[in-house]
Amino acid sequence: MENDSESRILVRYHGTDTNDHKLNLKHLGESFVGIYRLCSIGLVLVDTGQLSKPKSKSPIITRVANIRAGSVEIDIIVSITGLGVFKILSDVPISEIHTCVWYWLKGVFYMHSGKKEYTECFIRALDTADHAIDLVEKVEDNRHKEIVQLQHTLKQVIEGDTKATKHLLHATSNPARDSVSPVGNDCDQMQLRNGEEDDEIQIDGELASTIRSRAKTKALEKTEEVTVRVDGFSHSKQQLTVIHPQEPNRSVPAIVDDPSSYLDAAVNNSSLTVKCKTIFRRDGMIDKLYISESRIPDNENPS
Repeated sequence: MENDSESRILVRYHGTDTNDHKLNLKHLGESFVGIYRLCSIGLVLVDTGQLSKPKSKSPIITRVANIRAGSVEIDIIVSITGLGVFKILSDVPISEIHTCVWYWLKGVFYMHSGKKEYTECFIRALDTADHAIDLVEKVEDNRHKEIVQLQHTLKQVIEGDTKATKHLLHATSNPARDSVSPVGNDCDQMQLRNGEEDDEIQIDGELASTIRSRAKTKALEKTEEVTVRVDGFSHSKQQLTVIHPQEPNRSVPAIVDDPSSYLDAAVNNSSLTVKCKTIFRRDGMIDKLYISESRIPDNENPS
């Protein structure tokens, strides 16, 4: 390890073209970017308790170092930078963040491969959150709440909650698929090792195919009753824009039969309880709502 702000993940591709020390640049690039995205998603989850798409400025930098002539082993260095952007992890020792990154990666690959051991890996990620609670329990209440939310999110997956597990699978399916891009195309097997420690992930052609098949599944959808805030509407598109409680920082399209009937709600930025079908993208973010019924929330009805 070059300094105390870096953790090293060794990646080895071997078999087929790698016997001649060759890899398709497209597949190699997809693999690096996929690993980077998985690391980012994991850190955002641990830091905020929310499973959401990382922002453009991620608090980590993933780079390649020490490429040697005639070698098919590559060091991917995960550098944790700008700790000030973290909400809770700024108080957690860097070594524990590195441990969390590794076990998050391992858990995601195991989950997509159908291996039950992924629960043990996510438990190790929760250990970091437990330590963070000890560090910040006397600080701001909102930070403590975010850690509790993380515990709730991962514990749902660990305990076998179907909805939570599907949500996590969809949020990580594309970067997991990209991470294994060279396997079956340029190489027979891919190994990731936690630095110099004797702990590794092995992905062969069969496991890579399983991971890819999950990325091809349809987007998750569910029918629910939820209270949303009407943010605007469009006659031409026959849709509203609403603020969904699951994603309070962005507007979500909502398809309705008659947008004009929601004019008052849009003008007043009012809340409505709606019965709808919610469509999720493969990265776990909400794509759109199909609203069939709506009413004023019970707590806003005059008594």
